[in-house]
Amino acid sequence: MCFLSKKKKKETILKLCKVIVIGDPLVGKSVMLTFLVTGKYILKPLTIGVDFYVYKLKIKDNSFIGLQIWDFSGIKRFRFLITQYFLGSDLCLLCYDITNYRSFENLTEWYKMVKNIIPNVNFMIVGMKHDLGTTKREVSMKVSKNFAHKMKIPYVLEVSAKTGYNMDKFIKILSKLLRNNDEKK
Repeated sequence: MCFLSKKKKKETILKLCKVIVIGDPLVGKSVMLTFLVTGKYILKPLTIGVDFYVYKLKIKDNSFIGLQIWDFSGIKRFRFLITQYFLGSDLCLLCYDITNYRSFENLTEWYKMVKNIIPNVNFMIVGMKHDLGTTKREVSMKVSKNFAHKMKIPYVLEVSAKTGYNMDKFIKILSKLLRNNDEKK
């Protein structure tokens, strides 16, 4: 009896990158990250302190960037604690809920908090809960893009972990930002 075996090509981790994810409580950060890692929409309880995810971001055949993703609670009483974890970050995802204008307004505070600690970090703005946008939207994409332009943030994207909307595009932008990150440092 003869068996054909396929040799699995060796995977190469090109580098490890630290990604921090911040924004107000209940905007959907943990649900989005769970979707990123599992491909499934799973409701998560409120993050207390910090949660941690690992993800292999495919760059090309068998080549990856390893992501260490730090999901920070948006609760004010934990803010003194979380800033110590910002150091060494390669990318900051500023997250808000498109159905909650206050969460968008607070991005300025989050941005300044990170920028004071790691001035050369890359940023991306992520509007969550796109699936609710047709009925409950409080923040337009135009307003988000104006804010990004003012802060010199190159990417703004709306996503939905519930429907998977723009998650592929989100991954492509992550890849681009992290591959180009070495040039910025």
